[in-house]
Amino acid sequence: MCGKRNGKKVGEWYGPGSVAHVLKDAVKQASKENIDLASLHVYVSQDCTIYNQDIFDECYSNEIQTVPWKNNLPSTSSNSFTLSPSRNRSKVITWKQLILLIPLRLGHEKLNPIYSDCLKAMLSLEWCIGIIGGRPKHSLYFVGYQDDKLIHLDPHYSQSNIEIYPTSYPMFVFNPRKLNDEEARSLRIHASPLNSLKHLHIANDTHHPQNDDETEDDGIEDFVIV
Repeated sequence: MCGKRNGKKVGEWYGPGSVAHVLKDAVKQASKENIDLASLHVYVSQDCTIYNQDIFDECYSNEIQTVPWKNNLPSTSSNSFTLSPSRNRSKVITWKQLILLIPLRLGHEKLNPIYSDCLKAMLSLEWCIGIIGGRPKHSLYFVGYQDDKLIHLDPHYSQSNIEIYPTSYPMFVFNPRKLNDEEARSLRIHASPLNSLKHLHIANDTHHPQNDDETEDDGIEDFVIV
């Protein structure tokens, strides 16, 4: 339904920009049915521009709460406080949690190397939850980097699930097509808050098409930084 509202048909490929708007719509609709999502807001930047006032307007929630006058004390919560109480009511301003999505193009057919250092700096931020991007039949989710290689999760590659509670993993949990033993031993994942992920793929410079519809060009055209 969210895709239909955004002009997408069933089975049609969703580019990163389309996914960003679908996610925003889905969270907004789900928040009407799930109270846990009521404090979450998704903002999609327009033309790679973030308008602070738009974020303030969307993320500030003004709630009128009826409380006894004698108990009308400032909230101890770190994200809310009391302003100008009336006789038996108080106006509480609450800041919603924000997921900021920035659709952008980082190259024509391949990633422009000029953006490499910026991407690594972005993935190192504590508040960055990753980058989604790709092209039809080759969508990827980037969660970190090692040296000059991006670390990504491939939603098209099915693997057996592993136990997530142990603190160490045998080497076979890594994908041997993407990571050799020497690289695995020296792996230092630069990603936060996803630095606990162990089952990762290393993006190589070469890509082997799985069918005739895929091209051998491994460039990533569109991204959404989240």
